[in-house]
Amino acid sequence: MFGIHNHKKEYADLMTGQLLAWYRKTGEEQYKKEYIRRLRYIGFRKDQAETLFEYELASLTEYSVNVLTAQGYIDSAYFDLRNVLLASDYRSYIDHSMFTVSEIAKICDEAAWHAANTFSGDDAAEAPDDVISEIRALGGYGSDTLLVEYLSSISEKTGIPYDLIQRYSVEEQNLLFLYKWNDDDLDDHPYGALK
Repeated sequence: MFGIHNHKKEYADLMTGQLLAWYRKTGEEQYKKEYIRRLRYIGFRKDQAETLFEYELASLTEYSVNVLTAQGYIDSAYFDLRNVLLASDYRSYIDHSMFTVSEIAKICDEAAWHAANTFSGDDAAEAPDDVISEIRALGGYGSDTLLVEYLSSISEKTGIPYDLIQRYSVEEQNLLFLYKWNDDDLDDHPYGALK
């Protein structure tokens, strides 16, 4: 049985959305328990954590389960730099709850990296204009970005305060800093898990 301070090292490098996908794929309760433990660790009440678990579980498609459970997900790329990633209007992704918080955090993190590194400076890579525009829009940090609107929508639909949903997103970003970008400034796991 997991307690709020009892961690499983084998889950440390999994994003929280991956726990959902593994739960959907296997039905094994330990994935749900670790999801709930993480949210409780960052300040969610038990009922809020369970509500968000059910909400995010409902957003998973067979395709997203396969992506999230693939070997090396945390290091994998969403953008191929030849085609836009989100072909529909952003509002449709928000209205239909198409992503987990982990997925949207990872997409926006990757876009921010490409905006700062791939498509800037004297040696900027070439790509179709619509791809560059999408990456710059997704990698932005303004109040009208897809990330902020997506998190706001989750808050509205679940009744969970925005600041908790945002905290969850920040900790998912910290998992990326720790395991994808190997940021030495992070001494502790965002969810108190063992590294």
